Amino acid sequence: MTTNRRARYVVMAVFAAGIALRIAFMLLYRPAFLGDPDSGSYIAAAHHGLFENIYDPAGYPLFIRVLHAVYPHPSLLTVVQHALGVATAALIYLAVRRVSGSTLWALLPAVIVLFDGYGLWVEHTPITEALFTFLIAAAVMLPLYGARATPWLMMGEGVLIAAAAMVRPVGLVLIPIVALWVLWTRAGRPAERIVAAAAVAVPACALVLGYMLVQRSDTGFFGMTLDSGRVVYARAAMFADCSQFTPPAGTRALCEATPPGQRGSFNQYLTGFPDNGRAGAPVNRSISPAWRIFGPPPNGNSKLEAFGLQAIIHQPTDYISHVAGDFHYYWADHHRAFIAAMARPDPGVESVVADYYATGRGVHNAGLGFLRWYGKWIEVTGPLMIVLLLLPISGLLASDGEARRAAVLLAATGWLLPIIATAVASVDPRFILPAYGPLAAAGAVGLKDGGWLRRLRRVQEALTARTAQARG
Repeated sequence: MTTNRRARYVVMAVFAAGIALRIAFMLLYRPAFLGDPDSGSYIAAAHHGLFENIYDPAGYPLFIRVLHAVYPHPSLLTVVQHALGVATAALIYLAVRRVSGSTLWALLPAVIVLFDGYGLWVEHTPITEALFTFLIAAAVMLPLYGARATPWLMMGEGVLIAAAAMVRPVGLVLIPIVALWVLWTRAGRPAERIVAAAAVAVPACALVLGYMLVQRSDTGFFGMTLDSGRVVYARAAMFADCSQFTPPAGTRALCEATPPGQRGSFNQYLTGFPDNGRAGAPVNRSISPAWRIFGPPPNGNSKLEAFGLQAIIHQPTDYISHVAGDFHYYWADHHRAFIAAMARPDPGVESVVADYYATGRGVHNAGLGFLRWYGKWIEVTGPLMIVLLLLPISGLLASDGEARRAAVLLAATGWLLPIIATAVASVDPRFILPAYGPLAAAGAVGLKDGGWLRRLRRVQEALTARTAQARG
């Protein structure tokens, strides 16, 4: 048996195991994990109005609505999300195999996407990550075909980026990342490279603009989400000190004398729900100054945004400190709280599901014990997460030019997605899931090349020579 044939059998076995694991999830717990209130808001938006969800764009509710038109049962949504998980692994695998020429090294990112327990639990939940992660993987893969990519393919890249942004606005970061990467790596005259970059950026920007115009015609608000300005405010409200800047007109009442260490969380400022509220207890949203003064979104959106920006601009050290402090949760969190919550169906979510799908309440959870075990122990967290975040450095040090250029795109995507998400909003372990594939792919490209190891050896030899010279 040839080496290539053995490698193909390994790839087939890995993907077959990933598919089998997803089938087990679908059989052991049906129709989906319904413990996340976000699931209810997405399904309600799909049912009643795509722009009804004030905290998220309409892309995912539209996705739910399309699948509902095909077959009105939540199990189809779960099946498709698991299929997207496998497709994501396949896209990243194909990209790495093309760049590195190695079948086995290309399996590294595929294995992480296919078998991470937290990722599987998220795929089994009606939330945005499975769709968003697939769109990110597709958007990152297309440019890696470099010189063979036609302008039409680049335009398709722009469409994918816009679609990702309509699912989660952080996807907008791919517009400059991919456009600048194409401008840098595209073969041909400067004018041809500019056209190729524009072929990515222009359709993406046009579609995003069209989305915002449609939302304005439906809600009267121009933007990606109804709470876009409130998000900026909530990020800044945790440290804003009005003695260090002049509050914009109409925002003086947002100033607080409470020391930053005693203030609430980002979520409390954004939603008005207290951090330590008891389930079922009446909620007075005035605990958030934004809700007390302006009421629900999009009321006061521009003023809240102006206040938040002033605080960030005049208190950059406090802002960076808060973002950096939150970022460590990506490796400190063990996802146990998420799994515990998802395993207990939320009555409100069950009601929304039953109303839209007419399937009744309740779930089949005979295999919950195994799924809990898998989700808790087969995960990327702690030191493994730190290794994953550092792995792209090996790709950036690759000696092969094509490998290094690919690693730049993959590393920029993998690093900036969670950084931007944390910088403009708050940290949620889910936010880093779309970065798993690009981070591992950038590392796999570098590990196959081995350039990083040769460079380290040269540095070590230089240091040894200098030490010997100094002693001599």
